[in-house]
Amino acid sequence: MHYNPVFGNVTAEGKIIFYDKSKLAAEFNQLKGKEFVLKVVERDDKRTLPQNKYLHACIKTICDFTGDAVDVMKAFLTWKFSETVVGRLKSGEEFEYKPTTSQMKKKPMSAFIENIRVWAPEKAKVYLPTAEEWKAGYHDLDDNV
Repeated sequence: MHYNPVFGNVTAEGKIIFYDKSKLAAEFNQLKGKEFVLKVVERDDKRTLPQNKYLHACIKTICDFTGDAVDVMKAFLTWKFSETVVGRLKSGEEFEYKPTTSQMKKKPMSAFIENIRVWAPEKAKVYLPTAEEWKAGYHDLDDNV
């Protein structure tokens, strides 16, 4: 059965994240008489949804000025500014790669966004507001050069 709740999140591995206990209880009621597995784990320090929303707003703003497609610009910025990490196969062989933004932790995501903000005025000719300015409603791009 494919399950995708509107009140939580389903990870790439298929794990369900619930935010509302009453909705969780309602889901358990639907599972009465059925077998299921519930795994409870401590939340990690993955990038936050507000960080992701801000990143995508920055990328869209850049694309509005450059004319590039959002997915192309995101791939370029990830290649240029995300940290390289080391992965390991089960065989023990190691390899380097650039994580996707959904795989980034909070601090590397913050550094990634800041590198984009520093790059944007010179290379893309666009000012990107800080996260605080964005939260405060700075969306007027008329002052960009």
